[in-house]
Amino acid sequence: MPFLILRTGLSKGASWPITETPLLIGREQGCQIALPDSLISRRHCEVVLAAGQILLRDLGSSNATFVNGKPVDTCTLMPGDQVMLGRTVLLVSEEDHSEDAVQPEALSRTTVSLTEGQAIYLQRDPLEGSENETPHRTADLAQLFNLSRSFSRVDSLNELIAQLTNAVLDRFNPLDLWIALLDETSGKLQVAKQKTFGTPAKMPEAAMRQALTDMRGSLVPERIRMDNAKVLQLSLIAPIHFAGQGIAAIALRSHSRHRLYDETDLHFLVSLANTAAPFFEAIRHRTRLQREVKRLRQAHQQALTLVGESPCMQRVRQTIQEVADTPHPVLLVGETGTGKEIAANLIHELSSRATGPFVPVNCAAIARELFESELFGHERGAFTGATERKTGMMEQSNGGTLFLDEIGDLSPEHQAAILRALETKTFRRVGGKDQIASDFRIVAATNRNIHQEVASGTFRRDLYHRLRGVEILIEPLRDRPADIADLAEHFLEAARPTCKHPIAGFEPDALEFLRAQAWPGNARELRYCIESAVTFCKNDRIAIADIQTAMTGALRPGAPRPLSEIERRAIEEALAYCNGNVVQAARLLGIGKDTLYRRLAQYRNPD
Repeated sequence: MPFLILRTGLSKGASWPITETPLLIGREQGCQIALPDSLISRRHCEVVLAAGQILLRDLGSSNATFVNGKPVDTCTLMPGDQVMLGRTVLLVSEEDHSEDAVQPEALSRTTVSLTEGQAIYLQRDPLEGSENETPHRTADLAQLFNLSRSFSRVDSLNELIAQLTNAVLDRFNPLDLWIALLDETSGKLQVAKQKTFGTPAKMPEAAMRQALTDMRGSLVPERIRMDNAKVLQLSLIAPIHFAGQGIAAIALRSHSRHRLYDETDLHFLVSLANTAAPFFEAIRHRTRLQREVKRLRQAHQQALTLVGESPCMQRVRQTIQEVADTPHPVLLVGETGTGKEIAANLIHELSSRATGPFVPVNCAAIARELFESELFGHERGAFTGATERKTGMMEQSNGGTLFLDEIGDLSPEHQAAILRALETKTFRRVGGKDQIASDFRIVAATNRNIHQEVASGTFRRDLYHRLRGVEILIEPLRDRPADIADLAEHFLEAARPTCKHPIAGFEPDALEFLRAQAWPGNARELRYCIESAVTFCKNDRIAIADIQTAMTGALRPGAPRPLSEIERRAIEEALAYCNGNVVQAARLLGIGKDTLYRRLAQYRNPD
């Protein structure tokens, strides 16, 4: 079988079998042999095997077709003849004498790479150069300009990728095309668009990632065998980057029987990628802003859960606004149920760490022997039952906020362990040897009288000072009765989706009744009460009877018992259950021990 073998250019050695099907040669992308030579006509000539002879026909080319140095219109070719079109030379051969296929890495010496600044269309004078190339470059510049105008009108990432895909397909006519986006969080390349017009191929991910790392486009040739002939496969790769940050990468592939790429194509693809880059970044930036607006709206909505216009709550909200976006640790102090975890969440949401994790740790709820494993994690085999490595909460909070709730309940040894980790921002998993670093912001909370605990030596003074960069006191509900009505309305609104019938609000005397209660469980107890009252309410407004029923927990005939009697009975039962241990009884009741002491003194000395 006779062959035409390319003897010039980057694709030197590529070959095409000559058969009864004409080989159309020219600059047009639809030609079987597409040659990017400005001196070649779009449809320059054709070669065909007819009746055992190799025939060449010139198709009215502008610069003629030469065989062995002589211009021809139609002629018979023999093995050894050289066909010259513009600056391109083809050899007629009885056999495929192109070089044996080699591994891609062995061809690295022929790979062409290009940075943004080297692209001819991005230079100060892109038209400088050969006079014959000026019209071609002018057309490419016009296309890049029109594409930039088109890109400026898109309002979504999908639309931008679609327009970029169409531009690449029109200009390069590839067999394979990939556009992959670099994920900002994971750093992985994710396929956004893939087009395959031949046998499905695998995306050249490693080469695309390297292009993003080096910020260089590349033209990579590889010799492959196809239909018992050796052909040249060419890959064009260009990074899309902005201000030194990778955004995406484009890769396209063809071979010498379909479309040959040269350095001019590489220049254009790099220029196209950099034309599209600012629009990719603009859409990414707008998406980030939209996420930020959504986050701030959610944070604002959450701020409404710190309900109340009392001086205390106004001060709490103001302080949170001031300290949220600082690196200082925050210590939240207040009785159980006052809203310390809500305040901690709000501090996180209003900080620059809001996109990171919020990891709450209830120091009082973790068994003493498991505390270090939960907080620092453990290695496989560290103790019985440790069947696999576990990531601790301190490591999970990297880049975000670690919320240590009920910090006052820590044992002395655990206080020391946390202090060491907070000072160094490093720790070791249980059973591990390596020091692990974690970048987190610390927010702590306690329902104890922390100053008294420090003074008595129960709580480490150095840990207290490490935690209280800013200390925020949330007063109990009994000290801010003006907030009770607002909180009751807020909890009713939250409970409305569960109402069996519409409830318009509260009877006026019901709100007065709520204000008169002590609420030892603070806002949490009030919320449970309102949720239960909604269940018991039979009318369109919640009455005192509904609230009393909710507070007793059951429907009882006759006049309801006074709240003070119910509270006193609950305290007596808790103390009996805990064998007189005030600290345990307070924890069981969900109140601070100081509050329980005050209640006991009140009941023992009613006057």
